[in-house]
This record gives sequence, structure tokens and C-alpha cells, in this order.
Amino acid sequence: MTQLDIQGLVVSRGSRLILDNITLRVERLERVAVIGPNGAGKTTLMRAILGLLPTDSGSILLDGFPTLKLTPLERAAKVAWLPQQALAEEPISAIEYIRAARFRFGEGDLAARNAALSALKMVGADKWANRLITQLSGGEQQRVALAALFTQEASLLLADEPANHLDPAQQASVWRLLARAAMSSSIIVITHDINLVPLLGDLSKTRVVALNQGRIAFDLVANDSSLPDRLRELYGIEMQEYGDGGQRVILPKVSSGCPV
Repeated sequence: MTQLDIQGLVVSRGSRLILDNITLRVERLERVAVIGPNGAGKTTLMRAILGLLPTDSGSILLDGFPTLKLTPLERAAKVAWLPQQALAEEPISAIEYIRAARFRFGEGDLAARNAALSALKMVGADKWANRLITQLSGGEQQRVALAALFTQEASLLLADEPANHLDPAQQASVWRLLARAAMSSSIIVITHDINLVPLLGDLSKTRVVALNQGRIAFDLVANDSSLPDRLRELYGIEMQEYGDGGQRVILPKVSSGCPV
């Protein structure tokens, strides 16, 4: 059974059309990177999958069940979300924040704490278990948020620009952790950096889905030779490809008269 099946999804806010006839399928253990200009509807798409906003028409099925008909506990078992601003502003400890992601299991305090500690260790953040999340740096907070995402043990993980505002080393670390999670869960990641996508793993088994003005502009495997040209069409800027295979880098083309 298809894990995520979106058919003819339309979402609007007032007179503004945000998503226009979106059809998208994600199979089990698939890795999908969602790209597109600002305002293309990427975050709205994720929020619709989560059942967090009303839709005008179309359907969204998780494992064959309509998202909006799932109970909160049922939905938490199927899909987990890492938003751009993931952590709460309340001064609670990192381990308490992560334990909250275990609510669907109805387990005892010791079991929840052990699961939270295990997730913290997985992301290399166990030393911050008892620190207040409000006292952590941006990179530290992102690791704690990832631990919470993983400890929910959902079969589909959604991440909205998970490496936003992080330095290059932290970005690579976050994406490699997502690749590790993709061994047991499907992953949909919003990103503005196409060159982070190879960190998810085999490019021939990773999809790049582009949104533009609320519609799907293209849906390609990440090593497709036409990707630079499709990116040029998407963003309206010439792109240059360097290298090949898993080492391919795609950057805006520098004109001969432009200083570098």
C-alpha cells in the first residue's frame, strides 16, 4: 500500500490559491526532497499532510486512511514533523521535551525516559539531557529537535528546512542523521540547497519534487541529467553542474564578466 497518497489537493487562504491540484505519492522508505521558490507552497503542503489546516478539495491518505479522519494518536504513529522553528519557548529540559514526543505509546515514566535518552545518544546530544532547551545554541537545539522527531517512531518523517541557519558542519551532520532515519522511515525534506540532497543517500533512489506557484513543476530522481536545466526553469537563473554521480554539485552560473 502507498504510504502517502495525495490526489488533486487544493488549498487556499481567502482568495489566494496556495496549492493547486497537487498529486503526489510516496512509497514506503522513499526519500523525497521538496524544493521551490519562497511562497511556492512547500510548508503548506507539509501542514496539509499533517492535517493541520483545512483543504478545499482533494484527498490525503496515510497508509490508505484519510488524514483528517485519524485520531491524534493514530496520526502520531504514521507521521512526525520537524518544523523550521522546532523547540518550545518554555524552559524545560531537553529530555522532557523529547519525552513529550512519546505520548502516543502510553508507556511508563522509566520507559519514556530510556527511549528519550537513546534518541539523544543517537544524535550525539545526551550530554544536554538535563539542560534547559532555552539555554542551548541553535545547533544544539536542532539536534534535540531531531531526537524528538526520531523518538516518535513514526513511519513517515517530515522535515522543513532542517539545517536552516546552521553552519556547514552542522548541516551535514543533520542530513546524515536524516539519512540514518531513512533506513526505517520514509522521509520528505524541504530544502533550498540542492547540494545537501546527496547526504540522504543513493541519488538514484532519492526524488526531487519541485513546487512553483502551488503546482508541481517536476518530479525527478536526484541524479537525473536534466536537473540543472529544470532548476534553471524553476528559479529563472542559469545553473552550472560540476562533477558527476554522487559528487555532483549544482551552482548558479557565474558570468564571464562577473567578479569572483
